[in-house]
Amino acid sequence: MILTMPDTMSVERRKLLAAYGAEIILTEGSLGMDGAVKKAEELSKKYGLTVHLATHYEGEVVYIEKYDEPEFIIIYSQVGKRAPMTCTGVGKAMLAHLGEDYIRKYILTKPFAVKTEKSISSEEMLFERLESIRKCGFAMDDEEIAQGLKCVAAPIFDKKGNVTAAISISGMASRMDNNTVKEISQDMLKVSEEISGRLGYRK
Repeated sequence: MILTMPDTMSVERRKLLAAYGAEIILTEGSLGMDGAVKKAEELSKKYGLTVHLATHYEGEVVYIEKYDEPEFIIIYSQVGKRAPMTCTGVGKAMLAHLGEDYIRKYILTKPFAVKTEKSISSEEMLFERLESIRKCGFAMDDEEIAQGLKCVAAPIFDKKGNVTAAISISGMASRMDNNTVKEISQDMLKVSEEISGRLGYRK
C-alpha cells in the first residue's frame, strides 16, 4: 500500500502507518495536512467526540489521523488501520465521488462487510445511499459499523477535483440526536470545503 503524505507528518505517524503495511511517499503540503490536523483537533474539542481523517486504498479506508477526547475514545479505529468503505462514514463520503468503475473493481468484487443490521448489504442499497450522499454533501454511519455509534463525514478534494480523503466526527448515538447531527454536518461541510480549498480545489 503506497500513501502520499505531507512532509510535515510526524515520525510517530509514519511508523504507525508503516506498521500496517503502508509505504510512505512524502510530498510538500500534500493533503493540506497542517490545516486538516488543526481543524480536526478543533472539532474534537468543540464536540468532545472523536474526529478521523482518512484516505482510501483499493476499496478500503485507511485512517491517517485520529483525535479522541478523554471522556470518549473509539477503540476500533487506529492510525494506519484499515476499515470497510461501505459501513463507515469516511468510506461512503469518498465512495460517493470515486466513480462506478472504482466501485465495481474494489467493492462489488467481494462480499459486503455487514457489521450490524443497518449495514449496507446489497448493490442497490449502496448506489441509493451514495446518490443521497452526493445530494446532501455529507455521509452518515448510522450504527452501521458498530451498534450504538454514529458518524458524520464529508469528502476532501484535491486541486484536480479527485476525492483524496474524508473527515468525520463519531460518537455515541445517544449523544447525536437530529439537532446535533444537523449542527455537526454543517461544520463538516464547512471544514471539508476549507481543507479542499487549501489543496487548490475549486468548484
